[in-house]
Amino acid sequence: MLLYYFLTFYNSILYGTSTKQITRLQRVQNALARVVVPNRPPGSSSLHLLKQLYWLSVEWPIKFKIATLTFKALETGQPPYLAQQLCAYAPTRALRSSTSKLLQVPCTNLWFGSRSFCASAPTLWNSLPRSVCF
Repeated sequence: MLLYYFLTFYNSILYGTSTKQITRLQRVQNALARVVVPNRPPGSSSLHLLKQLYWLSVEWPIKFKIATLTFKALETGQPPYLAQQLCAYAPTRALRSSTSKLLQVPCTNLWFGSRSFCASAPTLWNSLPRSVCF
């Protein structure tokens, strides 16, 4: 269960991790689900067990937590150390996208820089459907 809490509470540090590592963590979570559910039907899939436990797969809580922090920082300005890292996208001329709540993605030279909050939050926020962001 300690591993599940790690995957749930400290998952934002896993953003940008390779798919190989995410797959490994998913296998561990699937094994944990098989241990937690004692009387499972034979041949039941891990996806069924995760749904039964109301657990998400490993990659979704990572994205959800960053998107939630971004929403809170945009709407309330709290926490201020995260809110000041986000810049609204302002095009140089009038575009249809200027009315949407897009964020400016800063340029990063290093791979590790793209994993930082100031780069990952706008990337993830801009990839969300517009109906979710308002």
